[in-house]
Amino acid sequence: KDHSASLGFSDGYSGIAYAFIIAYRRLKNQKYRIVAERALKNTPIQFIYNDFSINSGISGIGLAYLSAYEFLGDDTWKMRADAVANILINTFCKDSQGGGCWRMEANDNPTASLYT
Repeated sequence: KDHSASLGFSDGYSGIAYAFIIAYRRLKNQKYRIVAERALKNTPIQFIYNDFSINSGISGIGLAYLSAYEFLGDDTWKMRADAVANILINTFCKDSQGGGCWRMEANDNPTASLYT
């Protein structure tokens, strides 16, 4: 397994897996299921990832896991989705007004961007 490749949704294993999960859901071709599962298995079970975005971070990985659980029915993907949710819950930075954000990578200043 080459874990140096991207895990992200837009440019990595998670997005590839998601595409094949949806293809399997619609077309019921077992080859698509196998490819989706192989792609998801390239994501480590436990990881520290300082990118929380859907584009290239753990939100996108979590989306792929949730879709895999929903459409493939394997509890492995539910457990991994739960782990991602727990990371997001535990890294949320609350502010004094009741809102908050996730601080990503080297950024000390939060942004409202979907992709950064």
